[in-house]
Amino acid sequence: MRGMTMWRRGVALLALAWSFSLAAETVVPLQIGGAELKFAVGEGYLRSSEAAPELHATMAAALPPENRLVEAFITEGDLRRQALGLPGELAVFQVQVLRHVEALGVSEADWQRVRPELARSFGMIDVDALARTTGDEASQRMSEATGVAVGVRFGEIGKPQPYGDDPRSLRFVLRMPVTAAVAGQTQQMTLQLAGAVAHIGGRLVFVYAILPDAGGEDASRVRAALDGFVDRALALNAAS
Repeated sequence: MRGMTMWRRGVALLALAWSFSLAAETVVPLQIGGAELKFAVGEGYLRSSEAAPELHATMAAALPPENRLVEAFITEGDLRRQALGLPGELAVFQVQVLRHVEALGVSEADWQRVRPELARSFGMIDVDALARTTGDEASQRMSEATGVAVGVRFGEIGKPQPYGDDPRSLRFVLRMPVTAAVAGQTQQMTLQLAGAVAHIGGRLVFVYAILPDAGGEDASRVRAALDGFVDRALALNAAS
């Protein structure tokens, strides 16, 4: 009898914790290929397109032209830290799509057909070669977006390291040493990036979580951030 009481108390506490977590999140609808997809962010997160349009434009300009930055999410506290030239403390999330397939949509059958091929491609992507060939173009686009001289150089990145393969998404991590020169001021940093190619609401969506490396840490923190963001989006759009 006592065991049953303890079990019920545990269930009640879990339900209470879940209700608090839901109350603290904000669900944001984003327009992707004519569909409205829902994404959830925790307390304190803001849409960069609204709260920091210049930063949003810079992030969009850093992407290859075939990628569209749908939205990025950053905390209010980290926006203040960036203004002071300090690294952020929590993950920045980006939602991207490929322009040429955004409006087409991806059926369940097509997604399951291409998923194994996408998983195999992770081991063949030469990120270092891509960074070398596209870095100057990205720097030019960011310079035009900000109105000041921007130069970005990447250290050795390597290949994406897969860590998740499930029916709805493929997930990977990268460690990115970066040297950024903005208006003559140079800063070196290392970024931890976790990414996912996900089938959300019938659309092919690319989701990223980005964190400054805090002194050679492993990828567990950025992976946890990405997993929470992607898993919540999959749950919110499960009926789409």
